[in-house]
Amino acid sequence: MPSQSVEAATRDEAIAAAREQFGPTARIVGVRRIRSGGMFGFFTNERFIAEVEVPKADPVKGPDTGSLLKIGAREARPAASLDDRMQELAELLDHADRMNLSPVLVCSPQVRAALSRLVRQVLPRLSVISYNEVSRTAQIESLGVVSGAYAVR
Repeated sequence: MPSQSVEAATRDEAIAAAREQFGPTARIVGVRRIRSGGMFGFFTNERFIAEVEVPKADPVKGPDTGSLLKIGAREARPAASLDDRMQELAELLDHADRMNLSPVLVCSPQVRAALSRLVRQVLPRLSVISYNEVSRTAQIESLGVVSGAYAVR
């Protein structure tokens, strides 16, 4: 993580300035007191420098714990939007309805929780399960594959 610093007149002001300048994701690793000038310890200037570690910028924001799901493309492919993925799912769901099937979206266990929360907002009747939750005796017919989504670690 790149390191930065902020200077202020008091310790609390240095910490507040660091949080204001670098945001809530910045980590304050220490505050140094610097004395300069003066004579024999009298008339010195006292300043405080907050040392801050700023995390590398990441386009994905999410919870502090759990899995994240990035919808879109990796660098080599053209970008795909969340709306495109939800439209794909809606079309597959309509296709399953026309065939009188009860569709479920099957995904990896790592993205199941995040994907389930996402899908529930747009397509509440579509169930999301992980590969681990599928019974060995279940008969599964694949109606399609939603592309452009991958787990972020």
